[in-house]
Amino acid sequence: MARDGVRAVRLKRIFNSFLYGKRSVSNTHEAEVFFEAAKVQTSPSSCLEAILASPSGLDVVKSSVRASASLQFVSDHVLPFLQYICQTEAKALCEGMLLHQLMVAAWQPPTAWNAIQKHYVAGSFAEKDAEAFAGLCFEIVTYPGPEFAGITKNIENAINTRPFTKSPGSKTRELGYRIQKALQTRSSSNNVDEVDGPGGRHDNDFTDSRQISIYPSSDELSSTIPPFYRLAVQVSQSDPAQRTARHLDNQFRLLREDMLAELRDDISIATGKQKGKRRSQILKNMVPVGIDTGNEVRARRCALRVSVGPGLERLTKLPVDQRKKFLTENQRFLPHQAFGAVSSNGTIIGFAFAVRNIDDLVRNPPLLSLSFCSSETMEKALSNAIQSQNLEFTLIDTPVFAYEPVLRRLREITELPLDKHLLQMEDDDAEQRWAVLGQSEKHTNGILAATVGKVLVIDEAYGLYGGGAASKGGGGFSDPYKVAVVALDMTERARSRPNFGNAGEVDVLRNGAKARHQTRLTACETLRVSTLEALDFDEDHGRTENAETNVAQLFRDTIGCERIVAMLQGYQQTARTTKNLGLDPKEHVPFNFIFRGPPGTGKTTTARKMGKVFYKICTNGPDTEPIKVLIPTDASKPLQALGMDHIVSDTSTLGGSRE
Repeated sequence: MARDGVRAVRLKRIFNSFLYGKRSVSNTHEAEVFFEAAKVQTSPSSCLEAILASPSGLDVVKSSVRASASLQFVSDHVLPFLQYICQTEAKALCEGMLLHQLMVAAWQPPTAWNAIQKHYVAGSFAEKDAEAFAGLCFEIVTYPGPEFAGITKNIENAINTRPFTKSPGSKTRELGYRIQKALQTRSSSNNVDEVDGPGGRHDNDFTDSRQISIYPSSDELSSTIPPFYRLAVQVSQSDPAQRTARHLDNQFRLLREDMLAELRDDISIATGKQKGKRRSQILKNMVPVGIDTGNEVRARRCALRVSVGPGLERLTKLPVDQRKKFLTENQRFLPHQAFGAVSSNGTIIGFAFAVRNIDDLVRNPPLLSLSFCSSETMEKALSNAIQSQNLEFTLIDTPVFAYEPVLRRLREITELPLDKHLLQMEDDDAEQRWAVLGQSEKHTNGILAATVGKVLVIDEAYGLYGGGAASKGGGGFSDPYKVAVVALDMTERARSRPNFGNAGEVDVLRNGAKARHQTRLTACETLRVSTLEALDFDEDHGRTENAETNVAQLFRDTIGCERIVAMLQGYQQTARTTKNLGLDPKEHVPFNFIFRGPPGTGKTTTARKMGKVFYKICTNGPDTEPIKVLIPTDASKPLQALGMDHIVSDTSTLGGSRE
């Protein structure tokens, strides 16, 4: 270890001598030393910055990659160095411009690139070299500038000859799909900003969700790229002509991701990577023996009939004449249409359903028919069975029967009834609604004029309108219809309590404040202090000051959540800052969380705690902000509440005889 440390220090010193012109790359050995010295730097980003900040750094890189065109030099030194320098932290510097400068120095003119590409096309690269080369190709084809236009064309020709998507390595195939997507986007619009859009992540990711297979492919399961789906706000802000299609597309993708999340968890449990309640049944050493299409009485979808080795010991240990009775009495043993994953040498090929035929299972060895989810999966299974005898079928408990019919229906829908109303397809929808719900300006003006200096009590607030405040920096809501719905819901809840009424509700509020006032003060203070404070009306009035303490208290009984508590406290600080700046905290703080886990693990309890946290985030506005209730006068001319505090409770009287 000490010797390695001494060598690292020496290499760092040599690295600096290259960068500042004290040492030059005059032969292959010098280039090898430079590449080794570069990779012992603190990080890829610091190495990249050092090269670009020095007077001779780019010249040394340019000379080193061209020192030799031999396969061994490229494989052992050039590709590992470039793979090291192209890591995410280096690409983040100056929006990728620093890495771009190094790539230009390495590949312009493209003599070194042409030599490396010839090795790949000839099939000389090992899998690790092919993966590194695919990563370089992806960096080049996703750069929007014209500097690599010629190399991009060469890459397209190379992958037509030897596609990355046919590589045995899953990471190389994943990069291959992304390169194909980038090239298609580049050729169609010369704009690679859409690389993160739908399609191109793996062999089962398409722009059109109707082309996506419901069950995942092997490449999709091994892919590390996050799936594509749109936020609800992105769907609602899309063009009305595309909104329905995008909504259906998004619903399909989101529901399918829910299924895949369960499927991945169940696969991890079945394969022993995670602990589960019970062990899964695994049928091993399966050998294809024929095709099962049913019988003369009842035909079925084509299934692959296989003989089963280990995995059915409860059945095979019985005498042949007792097996049929066992299967008849134990319907849950290898049940009909049991769902499972077909794998070979530890790699999942696809998914299939078991066809439970008692006459086949009682044989020696037992026979089982597998109905595959796609013909491509069946083809892969047959190919792997020929090459290897290690074909396995692992039963999985994922309730795919609950997902598949809905996903198929979502994929088949071509028309969404009431889409204009459900998705707010027309811009004048709000005005049409408020033409019915709102009241005239003169009536509202008269009511407000009569209530100056008083308390206005309005029941059934159908027409409350929050428009105008957001545009004038006052917070407010962007959708007045939703404001009215929320107000109506809260009114309905209040009306279900005893003694509710126009004045009764005010009495409830006042009596509660008095009770909290008496509890808060000591006996001697009660005699001389009669002023009700904000704390008496809202016992959680100090939520702003003790927000962090509240979060820590909420999760004090939860072990190992310190990082989450710190994150939530950061969200609260962000919400306070954005509100003080007159911004909407919902645009800066995530409000969507997924609570996943088996029953009894505390999902409901945690969700309630999170609800309390985000209630505080939504209500801890600035202390100096006045309380305002905006009453609709006209859909396009909202009337402000004159800067006063109003308790609004009954808009049904707004249309009275006042003038």
